[in-house]
Amino acid sequence: MFRYEQLAKQPSSFRALTGLSLTEFGELYTRFEPVWQEFEQQRLQRRSRQRKIGAGRKYALDLKSQVVLTLVWIHLYLTTETLGILFGLSKSAISRDTRRVVGALRQVGRDSVWWQEPPAKNEGKTLPEALVEHPDLLAILDVMEVTVQRPHGSEPQKAHYSGKKKAHTRKVGIVVNEQGRIRGVTNSRPGRTHDLTVFRQAGILEGVPEDTAMIGDKAFQGLQNDFPNHSVGTPFKPGKKTPLTDAEHWANRDLSRQRIMVENSIAELRHFKILAERFRHAVTWVTEVVFAIVAIINPRIAHRLAAE
Repeated sequence: MFRYEQLAKQPSSFRALTGLSLTEFGELYTRFEPVWQEFEQQRLQRRSRQRKIGAGRKYALDLKSQVVLTLVWIHLYLTTETLGILFGLSKSAISRDTRRVVGALRQVGRDSVWWQEPPAKNEGKTLPEALVEHPDLLAILDVMEVTVQRPHGSEPQKAHYSGKKKAHTRKVGIVVNEQGRIRGVTNSRPGRTHDLTVFRQAGILEGVPEDTAMIGDKAFQGLQNDFPNHSVGTPFKPGKKTPLTDAEHWANRDLSRQRIMVENSIAELRHFKILAERFRHAVTWVTEVVFAIVAIINPRIAHRLAAE
């Protein structure tokens, strides 16, 4: 049966199963454990609990093995039956353990999403220095679509059908800075929701400082009306009788080069198959899982930037 102590002796197999190196796992676990302990205290002290603290069934897996179990599920998106065979647990135990671990990982991911204050005007820093010390001069917006199972009922099916993907999806808005660090994640919305509406309903852009410019693709045209005090950039669109000028073509290319950062960050999220394959669980879990993966991705991006 799979356990952390056994898998830790085989680093290559550990990475293949979880998507993390042993070093990454150790850093993630250091941030995860205190959040888990806090969540457990809240669960055990809830008013509806009938048993005394310490009573009741004990976890079959130690905490590190529970985290490994959840990471294997997120990375490979195996069925509960398969995970049960690998870890020697029942389907109900698999569901219970992964649900609780994802809840704590979600909070760890939320804690890594924040905006720094931009440099003051009189700090006398050059642009390269400012980008290093205050890597939040740019907010790059995009929406990730996660394919889900067809909902029951005609209205939910209609609401979740994405004409772009030709499938039933949930949309999650992602905001990154110019270095690709994820700075904002919206709650998931049905696939038919317009990309700009996803952000408007989430309200997460209100926390972006006014000195931070925001850019997005053509779907975000009209964002400047919501944030007149911000610098907002979207691609130029040609008209039927007004083709783009050379300057507008160059501006669109420059915008595309800047937007590639959010595409790369979304690609890193999709390295975990739970977001790349059809989502088999309740659609309300999509946001939870995205935040759990952000807890892994943001430190990884930070380490890569520090090594450059």
